Amino acid sequence: MKKFPVLSFCMAAFLFVSAAAFGQGSAPAAGKNPGLFVLAGKVLKVMNAGGYTYARIQSRKEKLWLAMPQTKLKAGQTVTFYPGMQMTNFHSDTLNRTFRKVMFTSGPVALPGTKAYRAKNRAKQPAGKIKVTKAKGANGRTIAEVYKNRASLNGKTVSVRGKVVKVSRGIMGSNWLHIQDGTGDAAKGTNSLVVTTKDDADAGDVVTATGVISSNKDFGFGYRYDAIMEQARITKP
Repeated sequence: MKKFPVLSFCMAAFLFVSAAAFGQGSAPAAGKNPGLFVLAGKVLKVMNAGGYTYARIQSRKEKLWLAMPQTKLKAGQTVTFYPGMQMTNFHSDTLNRTFRKVMFTSGPVALPGTKAYRAKNRAKQPAGKIKVTKAKGANGRTIAEVYKNRASLNGKTVSVRGKVVKVSRGIMGSNWLHIQDGTGDAAKGTNSLVVTTKDDADAGDVVTATGVISSNKDFGFGYRYDAIMEQARITKP
């Protein structure tokens, strides 16, 4: 086995992880197999050791081990994790155990629009009343209208104008914008629309998002949306 002094994740969503703190192992050859994955699954087993958490999860395809900075997890949870790098024949000194394969990740990510995301960011929602005029054109809709008519709008392209209240970049290959226009019911969760896009915007920007509406979108592992706009183009006044 080869000693790894430092294993660093230099990606948008990544924190760094030191492999020396974990133990020994070998990583995939750079360029041939970068070993980068999006990880999601049901937690089967959790072990904490030396300031790190090792979790066994059941993904859609297989059971696998993850390693991350110490994180509160429990068996039975369904969790999506930041992408990870695979190491083979990895030996944990603290556990005195060798893992045939283990994925290193910076930890769980709460997808925008989900209960976990709303709970984490509730205090960060902007204070005061938001009021943004409706997008122009035949396809213009308010957020309340999108939720009310989501079944008939499923698969159709619409435009929604709103204020960006939260941005999560680089999740599943897209930027996730959380927008509000002052319509809808906050108690029912119909006042905010999640928009996925390759474009970018900052919290506080007023934008027009034009994209495809998906109704009852289920990404699996508990991440379901009553309505979400995908593949959107973002324009600013």
